[in-house]
Amino acid sequence: MLPKRSRERVLKDRKEKAQKQAVQMQDVVVYRKSKFFLLRAAIVPIVTIGAAIALRVILHESIRSALDQWPWLDRAYVILMLVMLFWLWFRVENWRNDKYILTRTHIIDIYALPLGLFEKLRQAEWDKVQNANYTVPSFWANLLNYGDVIVETASVEGKLDFINVPNPSKVQQEIVLRIGEARQAQERRERDRRQTDLSETLQIYNELIQEWTLRNQAVGQSPPANSGPRSL
Repeated sequence: MLPKRSRERVLKDRKEKAQKQAVQMQDVVVYRKSKFFLLRAAIVPIVTIGAAIALRVILHESIRSALDQWPWLDRAYVILMLVMLFWLWFRVENWRNDKYILTRTHIIDIYALPLGLFEKLRQAEWDKVQNANYTVPSFWANLLNYGDVIVETASVEGKLDFINVPNPSKVQQEIVLRIGEARQAQERRERDRRQTDLSETLQIYNELIQEWTLRNQAVGQSPPANSGPRSL
């Protein structure tokens, strides 16, 4: 129902605003569990591998004589080392795969096992996030500066738990800051939408008035003097 010029201008303005918002929403922050838990996950495989290597070096002569009698022991040792290295890789990768992500639009909790064995993703838009609190569960957690951040949302996901993240107070502050930014952005979008709607309405109204005025002027013009009927 809009005049062609008004329709094209409105569509162009809306497209430019959408592209501008898409460019602005690219900041991403990724958190993982404290590196203490990486060390705890890797310490047993590392000690086991180190012990196996040390025994092989220390008992080199005895092992050599044993290999002369049972040559398959060497292959068994290699297989055992490969298994322990895989065990170490699996535990490190398992720590790395669990991520807590903050983007401009969403808060995301990813729990995943290596090799694609299992993955669970929970997320909520910032306008659905209500609050965030953190807890430091123990003396050791306080000493090593890690804790849990509990994010309350109004989405179907319910609460999102950032477990054992380093510096939980800083993580909580970042989440609260993004909640505030999301609310301010929502208010700005609503204000801009109202202003845009009003501006578009006024522009369209002015164009309609101008067209109506020009139409009335064209209709109201007196005919030329030589256009009347000729006398006989």
